[in-house]
Amino acid sequence: MPGWSNSDNKFGLTPFIVGTTLGDGCNYSTVQSAINDCFAAGGGVVGIRSGTYIENLTLLPGVDLYGFDVDGRLPSALAKVLIQGNHTFSVAAGFGAQLSQYITFSALAGDAFTVQAAAGAQAILAMKFSGIESLTNPGQRAVVLNAALGAGAQFATDNTNINSTGNCFEGIGPGSNAVFLSLGNCNSQSANAYEATAGSNNLTGEYTTINANFNIFGGTNGGNLTVHHSRLSSVQETANFPVSGSVDIRHSEVTSSAASGFWVDGVLGTTASFGDILLSGSAQGIG
Repeated sequence: MPGWSNSDNKFGLTPFIVGTTLGDGCNYSTVQSAINDCFAAGGGVVGIRSGTYIENLTLLPGVDLYGFDVDGRLPSALAKVLIQGNHTFSVAAGFGAQLSQYITFSALAGDAFTVQAAAGAQAILAMKFSGIESLTNPGQRAVVLNAALGAGAQFATDNTNINSTGNCFEGIGPGSNAVFLSLGNCNSQSANAYEATAGSNNLTGEYTTINANFNIFGGTNGGNLTVHHSRLSSVQETANFPVSGSVDIRHSEVTSSAASGFWVDGVLGTTASFGDILLSGSAQGIG
């Protein structure tokens, strides 16, 4: 628990401890080498001591990442463990999940995360008390979801902040692409919070704040936006569906300033359900 210290094995949590300096219980100098050995041993937890690690990680199902403070305290304060690079999580068959806690991930260039699921597979990448930043170059995405037909690629957060110059999330796979946000903040500086490019796309949020310099939910494909007990702010529409979609917003504050005047806009077949909302901004209609 927080405040304990054990220089040999870090509370007995795991033998896979990563540090910028080997010794004092740290057996690995790179996160990837610890992930690989943990996976080979049947899965478990990789503990990462405070510091900055520049690596492109291949995350593996059943291997969770946990940030430690430099003096051995569990967990670390957010941003004391910083991993910079472009990371992938792929599931080839069956169900696979990966969880990261108390870590900030920052993309130096390109997208921060890509979640892939092959046909028939389900991939879930999850984060708690963490952060994702894709702020180095214009158009960077925080998380790209690429599910094959008959597959599902999901990203889920709890108390996690996500910031991107481009789309925070984009579904590019022909299968089921979904994002679940709980608490925390999501901020796109120049694009959509969620971009639906292909497949079936869902953005679900509760008790969270979502800001976008364009649409909250947009793109070339349809999808579903479900948000409760949250705050949404967009320069354009809250939801814009060129292909039919659905919106369910309740107990939330919505600010939309779209030039179209519609805070929800879509083709025939688009549905909007809402209740107990505070709607502000110049866009007030449903198109």
